Amino acid sequence: MAGFVISHVRAVAGGAPAVDIAGPMLDKPVARAVQDNQEAVAMWGLSADTQRWNADSVLEEQGPNQRMPPVEVHGLTLNLPVLGFHSRSLRKAFLSLSTGGRLLRDQGDQVIVRALSNVSLTLCEGDRLGLIGHNGSGKSTLLRCLAGIYEPTRGYVRVEGRVSSLLDLGLGLDTDATGKENIRILAFYRGATPAQIAEALPIIEEISGLGSFLDLPVRTYSAGMLGRLMFATAISWTPDILLMDEWLGAGDAEFQRRAEILVRDFVAKARVFVVASHSTTIIENVCNKVLVLEKGEVADYGPTGPVLERYMSRQAA
Repeated sequence: MAGFVISHVRAVAGGAPAVDIAGPMLDKPVARAVQDNQEAVAMWGLSADTQRWNADSVLEEQGPNQRMPPVEVHGLTLNLPVLGFHSRSLRKAFLSLSTGGRLLRDQGDQVIVRALSNVSLTLCEGDRLGLIGHNGSGKSTLLRCLAGIYEPTRGYVRVEGRVSSLLDLGLGLDTDATGKENIRILAFYRGATPAQIAEALPIIEEISGLGSFLDLPVRTYSAGMLGRLMFATAISWTPDILLMDEWLGAGDAEFQRRAEILVRDFVAKARVFVVASHSTTIIENVCNKVLVLEKGEVADYGPTGPVLERYMSRQAA
């Protein structure tokens, strides 16, 4: 199956790509997922700044030296309004603010949080970027901008390729549906076709290790079983651009040992990988670049070794 390139540019979220839903709809939960997907596509659409084309034909026309980097971010600034909170409370809020972005006031006397400020980066084929920083520093927000969820206030984000954002593994989960039905639901939300799901289903079942429990409603699952189901579904689709908020893992010790191997293989297949993590060990072992965020601003950016060394020195000071 030919791949597709989706490019979301400037201050426009990329929009959900259309999903091929040809094929039999075998159960109502899956049908609801497809309907939700269609509604999302209709609502967001492909903007004038969004282009979609066949990746194979593009690569045929471009030589290896002409390809643009898969990910470019330039001057990215993101302001998030704080609804119901006006400038008269701003002084008090400044005194209590210890983490997160900067609190500002816009022209309409509305308080905003500057979640990201003038962030720039370039990721080429094969790059693995680690995002580190305190809670509220902007790591997850930057991932959401790369995924096209947040629209930049200023600057632009250009991402080319099939994006998989593992930011909320349980998005679309139906607790009344069976494990197998939920596999289809979660796969549809990731843009898989019925044919692709049918092909991947036996693999997902094997990875999860849930056996006959897959025929039961997921409301009967323990937290560990639910984690196995979401994990197995999430790593079964190979993306071009992989975005991950913390390293994936689920289940008991034995399953986690198996999961570690699967995740590393999953990451290795991506053209570009971006992970936000508090674990410097994972960043050091997996990533070749590191970006340090502090209150939405880039504090350091570069090769993993030197950046981590400077980061650890600042933490120890």
